[in-house]
Amino acid sequence: MEDKEEKARQLRVDELLDLIRKEARYLEQEENLTMSVQQAPLPMRELPVWEAALEAFPMKAEYHVNEFLVYDDIEFVSNAFRGILQREPDESGLDGYTVQLRKHGDPMKYEVLFDLLESDEGRAHNVRILGMRWAKWDRSLRSRWWFKNKLMRTIFDVSKYRLRNDQLQYSQVTDQRHRRQQQKTSNYLAEQQVLFDYMRQRERQLEAEQKVLDQKLERYRRETLVARSDLITQQQRVNVLLDKLQAFGGAGADTAAVQGELATHADDKLDSFYLAFENECRGDEAEIREQLAVYLPRVTAPGRVSSETPLLDIGSGRGEWLSLLRDNAVSARGVDISKVLVDHCRAQQLDVHLADAIEYLRQQSDNSLGAITSFHVIEHLPFDQLFSLVEECHRVLSPGGVVIYETPNPENVLVGSHTFYHDPTHRNPITPTLIDFLLRHLGFVDIEIERLHPYPPEALVYGMDPLTDRVNGAFCSAQDFAVIGTKPA
Repeated sequence: MEDKEEKARQLRVDELLDLIRKEARYLEQEENLTMSVQQAPLPMRELPVWEAALEAFPMKAEYHVNEFLVYDDIEFVSNAFRGILQREPDESGLDGYTVQLRKHGDPMKYEVLFDLLESDEGRAHNVRILGMRWAKWDRSLRSRWWFKNKLMRTIFDVSKYRLRNDQLQYSQVTDQRHRRQQQKTSNYLAEQQVLFDYMRQRERQLEAEQKVLDQKLERYRRETLVARSDLITQQQRVNVLLDKLQAFGGAGADTAAVQGELATHADDKLDSFYLAFENECRGDEAEIREQLAVYLPRVTAPGRVSSETPLLDIGSGRGEWLSLLRDNAVSARGVDISKVLVDHCRAQQLDVHLADAIEYLRQQSDNSLGAITSFHVIEHLPFDQLFSLVEECHRVLSPGGVVIYETPNPENVLVGSHTFYHDPTHRNPITPTLIDFLLRHLGFVDIEIERLHPYPPEALVYGMDPLTDRVNGAFCSAQDFAVIGTKPA
């Protein structure tokens, strides 16, 4: 139904355009005729000079247009009625024409004359007015121009209709293309999203596999280090024992002396185990060096440690702290009861003594050390030995000297109830309150407690409420703490 109406509308428009083309050709001919008339105007005869102020307008059968044009306003309208209609003007005609004259000026005079001449009454009197031909042409041309403008407006309206129709069709086609392109784009994006999701999933799988491989590699690396360290230790023990046996003189050796020498090496197996345990559970030496670097500013303060008052590290272990001090030009030595660990440190050219820490301190002079450090040692001691250790540290430190003890933090529930007992040589956790009071009781001042090594952020329980904060504080807080005391100057 809509297609039929569209076809009928198209036919009417085509017919209208044909009529418009015919009228345009006719107007073109008229315009050419008008131009020829304007280019060759008719000769005007000499016009008589009329007096402008005549008391009575004469009534006759023929006038010249100038006889009317010399008058203005009401007088012009009155004389036009007298000359053309042979009577006085009526009130409505006089008022109407006068208003038009005052509004449009002199050109309106010709319109008044034409109106009166072409009226029924004017045709009946058949009065002739000479000199009006050019005005008649002008009026005809202006009428034609109005029609031509109307024609052009009609052509414009038709063209605008066709243009709007074409634009509508173009818009429909463009919309269809746009929708098809959008659909293609949507399909492409959907395919890309599927591919992206697959790649992300595959990436996560590869990351998980890589993580497992890294863990295995790290475990194998640590096992290799442990095996290598144990092999070196065992080889050293064998060499020492061979040297001792050779010194005893073979078959005639003193059996008691041999048995005594063997007894001194009875704990070597446990020492080897402890070194392997350190490598496995405490972390590699580079990691421990990085953690211990936080204490460097404490011992490198001006006037604190020197060659006359060196630093003593109690329980040197694998020597991470001593090697870090050596790299920073700090005069230091260590003491440890494990022969395996002492040999391990001496292999690194570190100054470490094989001795009990308290006995070693008792052999030192008063005010002879600038600083004393002890990392993860005091938790191995019964309280009477801990008391003696702190007491001796205070004696041998020089005035202004500093003591640093680091130990597992039992404020962390996981440490106090679980990880603390990984080491079978641990006796009991030391609380910050106890060690703080012990140092103050034995004469140290400016006591500080530093809590260190919290669990990583991913271990925290998510939440923004006080209960969550309390849980994170109890289970994910610092795993170690250090107590730092100064001997009064």
